[in-house]
Amino acid sequence: MSSARVDSKASRAQHRAGAHDDASFKVCVVGAGPCGLLFSNALLRQNADAVVEIFERAPKGGPPHDGSSGFGLGKRACDAIDEVPGLLSEVESVGTYAYLSKARPGQAPLRTKDGLLRLSRKKLTSVMLRRLKAEHGSRVRETFGAQCGEIDFGERLLNVRLRRGGTRRVAYDLLVGADGVNSQVRQQLVARGDVRVAHYVRPRANGRHDRPGCLSLTL
Repeated sequence: MSSARVDSKASRAQHRAGAHDDASFKVCVVGAGPCGLLFSNALLRQNADAVVEIFERAPKGGPPHDGSSGFGLGKRACDAIDEVPGLLSEVESVGTYAYLSKARPGQAPLRTKDGLLRLSRKKLTSVMLRRLKAEHGSRVRETFGAQCGEIDFGERLLNVRLRRGGTRRVAYDLLVGADGVNSQVRQQLVARGDVRVAHYVRPRANGRHDRPGCLSLTL
């Protein structure tokens, strides 16, 4: 660990005091993507004592190309979003449903039971963050331009490198790594040696392997 480590309980308690002095359960979420935002909403709805601070590496509004980055949400993703009352209808208002009908040569047309909701990542996260803040108010805070630095798992301290310069040291009770395939949180967990990472691939119909379908962490 670096020299920034806090060695005393008194010092650690001092770092805990900050934006939420009355918080009994402080959660730090690294990554303000759909997964991190949906997790934060679910946690705050189920735990009245929790407060959440979200750290996102990209600047507020996302990188310049983010607005044109589109993807689709399937039924399971829409069902998960729908667990937050009213959120799915807000997400639908910024997207468009598409129904699969293209067929391979010699095959009957393919149709999905439910349409694929197509939208940009930027619009999706904007809607989700707006709802998160409106529903939970001061119990949630987001910091953009903040990259995950060194994590002291023993003292439960997260070092955050700020885009504008400088660093912050944030104490947490629960740390959530929702920072994508190159997760800094996961890499540091693996580096400790007591976590095993397994990648699974989803085979295509022709026997070729597609992109990794899921990631498993085993303690």
